[in-house]
Amino acid sequence: MAVLVTALIYVERLRKHLPRTATGSMDTPYRIFLASLLLADKFWSDHSVQIKNLVAAAGGVFSLKEISAMERALLKLLQFNLYVSADEIRTHALKLGICIDEHTVTAA
Repeated sequence: MAVLVTALIYVERLRKHLPRTATGSMDTPYRIFLASLLLADKFWSDHSVQIKNLVAAAGGVFSLKEISAMERALLKLLQFNLYVSADEIRTHALKLGICIDEHTVTAA
């Protein structure tokens, strides 16, 4: 659950960095969320999901090259700031109606 909440925090951070007039293509929200999930998984896991597995999970909609580019773009937009504290995760989770205990969230 911490990976999902972390991904949502990244999306929120991105939203705050982008100008209100920013636009994208129809699939931009999917790209942002997929890249956020990938980065959150890498933040929390020593053995994160491989991009080739994400290509398969996405049904081949995005190529390995596209997903890698999404990841790099999001990292740049977030200014490579991926750290999320346990308190930040708990607070964000509570806003979403999700209860996370202290054993679920430990510093990465």
